[in-house]
Amino acid sequence: MADPVEMEQVVFNLVRNAIDATAGEGSAAKVLVSLKQRGDAVVLEISDNGPGVPAELRPRLFTPFTTTRGDGTGLGLALSQRLVERAGGEIALMDSDQGATFRVVLPRKVGFKEAAQ
Repeated sequence: MADPVEMEQVVFNLVRNAIDATAGEGSAAKVLVSLKQRGDAVVLEISDNGPGVPAELRPRLFTPFTTTRGDGTGLGLALSQRLVERAGGEIALMDSDQGATFRVVLPRKVGFKEAAQ
């Protein structure tokens, strides 16, 4: 039910952040992207094995201009949250022992055949 261009921007922002977070991991760097259907929702998760999100940053993670990168604008997560919420979904940082995992949950569009049943 989301605008494809807007969701492309969300995925781009999250994957770019994950790649940046794993820059110090060398050949051990991992970024995992998964997309699953759960009932009437679609769940996108993007995980990395970087250093994770510092505890002091978590409360304002989706606030504009919040960044840990010297060259970052701090707008990627704020924009992503706005686009996901406009599509009726939610975005969150999940608790993790290693790295970071962001989860995007969007309502699933009911197809024509399903709506007819």
